[in-house]
Amino acid sequence: MDDAYKDTPLAASSVTLQLEQIQRRCSQLLDEPDGLELSLEEPAPAVDDGNPYNRG
Repeated sequence: MDDAYKDTPLAASSVTLQLEQIQRRCSQLLDEPDGLELSLEEPAPAVDDGNPYNRG
């Protein structure tokens, strides 16, 4: 294992920091449900790739 990774604490890793941002944003959205507008996307076009599990 590379010694450079041992010097970085887990709390300072980019994954941990990104997760913190996601959690903060989710908390904001839950606190303000009236400001949240959800809409359905257009369905994806059907693709016939020969896989029977992908047919609708």
